[in-house]
Parts: sequence; C-alpha cells; structure tokens
Amino acid sequence: MLPSAHPRVHGWLQQETSAIQQAFQADPWQTAAPFVALYERYADPLLALASDRIVAPTQADWAVAQAWQQLWQALQQAETTWDWPDYQSFAECYWKDLWLPPTEAIAYDLISMPPPLWVYTQVAIAQLPGIDRLLLTLTYTYRWSRSQVLDQLQMLGHRLGEPQLQQLLEIVEVRLLAALPPDLLDIYGDWSYPALPPTTRSPL
Repeated sequence: MLPSAHPRVHGWLQQETSAIQQAFQADPWQTAAPFVALYERYADPLLALASDRIVAPTQADWAVAQAWQQLWQALQQAETTWDWPDYQSFAECYWKDLWLPPTEAIAYDLISMPPPLWVYTQVAIAQLPGIDRLLLTLTYTYRWSRSQVLDQLQMLGHRLGEPQLQQLLEIVEVRLLAALPPDLLDIYGDWSYPALPPTTRSPL
C-alpha cells in the first residue's frame, strides 16, 4: 500500500494544509501521519525543484531528504501555518548554501528510504545514548565489520565478544524502533532498521 493510500495518511490529505500542520505541531511523536501527509502533498514539487537545481539524481534525492529534515524542525517552531510558497522558499533558501557530497559517496535514495521515515529515524537515533548511536552508525551507516566495531569498542574501554555485540545490536535496534511514532512503521510497511541505506559510504 502506498503511504498516501494508508487510512491514517489519506484522511489527513483531505484536510487543509494548516490543519495538518497544527496536528503535527501538537505532538510530532504521537503520530507520524500528519508529517507523512505533508510530505505526500509537497514531495513531487520539491523534488522537481531539487532536480532543476541539482543535475545528479542521487544528489537531488539527498538534498530533498536534508530539506525535509530542516522542515521537520522548522515546523515545530512555526508560529504561523505555511502553504506551498513557504515550503518552496524554505527549500530554495536551504539548498542555496547546502554542501553536496560527491555522488559516489551517497548511498541514499528516496524510494528505499522516504524522507519522513529517514527524518524520524535520524532524530530518534540522535536521542539514543551515545553507545547506541555509535553502534548503529558504525554497523549500518558505515558498514564496518564486526571485528572493526569490536576494536573500536575496545579502544573506548568496552570489551565484548562477537556474540555479545550481536545481542547488544539487537537490543539497540529494539530501542530505536520503540522510539519511533507507533504508526510510522505501519504506514511504511515491513521496514526494519537494518534495511536502512547509508547516507554516505564512509565517515566524514
């Protein structure tokens, strides 16, 4: 099922943009449906804008995801409601000074990881304890081997074996999924954290 056809999202898409934004601002972590609805409403025109400005499709996808993360943060602080011209001007202003990684360094695409899912995941990761963030980043973003992760943990004073590392990773993944809005994974179907494509292929 497409996210736009999901009952929770489809219902919001019948509403005015101002009503959707107000629902999102009320509690963005209680339900992801309003933010997903905003994305479904404005995704195509924002992607078209990015594609006009950025030649490489991979870089355009990455820029769109970054813009939606900034929009997620800005909407929580907005005292007034927005409509399409505001979304357009916000994105264009943000892209004006955005640094784009080389195409070969990006492993993100909109189809595999729609921006609402990516944004909520990134924000949730940032709220996890430091060791949790480190494990997720090294394992899934940078694709480090188990031995590399264990060596890094040992340098930080954590002596673990590979079975313990696997068990700890499973615990961390559960914590991450529990931190997401309850309807987010329902909207996007059978998604799990290990399927997350890395934003960049190597540490910056």
